[in-house]
Amino acid sequence: LLRSLARSDTSADARYAYANFLAAEGDHAAAVREYGLLIDALAPEPPEDTWRYFVGRAASLITLEKLSAAEADLKRAVEISPEEPAALNYLGYSWAERGENLEEAFALIEKAVALDPNSGAYIDSLGWAHYQLGNYETAVEHLERAASLEPSDPTITDHLGDVYWRLGREVEAGYQWRRVLELDPSDALHESIEDKLEKGLPEADA
Repeated sequence: LLRSLARSDTSADARYAYANFLAAEGDHAAAVREYGLLIDALAPEPPEDTWRYFVGRAASLITLEKLSAAEADLKRAVEISPEEPAALNYLGYSWAERGENLEEAFALIEKAVALDPNSGAYIDSLGWAHYQLGNYETAVEHLERAASLEPSDPTITDHLGDVYWRLGREVEAGYQWRRVLELDPSDALHESIEDKLEKGLPEADA
């Protein structure tokens, strides 16, 4: 029904809803196609709210491990709406997660936090960027706050466990990792947590 509506509706809302539905169902290749149709129909100077099309497609592209294309979409989202914290955070976090462009990542994430200081997701991104640099004492402050704001988020809880481990607080790390398993994590995260509970984290790079 949603697919039929997306094909017949002259507005973009139905197609956007359909693309989001496909992504939520795990059909990311189809989601990329639908987001692409939305993006291809945009004017050269699109409305600011269309940043969400690029972020949506980027999320699916990341899942499909097409990182260069995803990065291009996230950059375009920030260009279209430079004051949108979700776009800023997504690009910054994508770099921080891979340990790339960390100076730029910090600037983007810090701006997102300034725009929405009570977002657990954005504060988590800031903590994770510090974690990637080995600034564990600073990271833990942000990650504990993020976890207090979003206690049911498995990724934030996982990050908190990781920083506890790096600080030598291994019992607390194990507690947080076990909590992740109660929060309906993705299959990949579930497997990662099981490995951490068995082996801990590998030695950090010098």
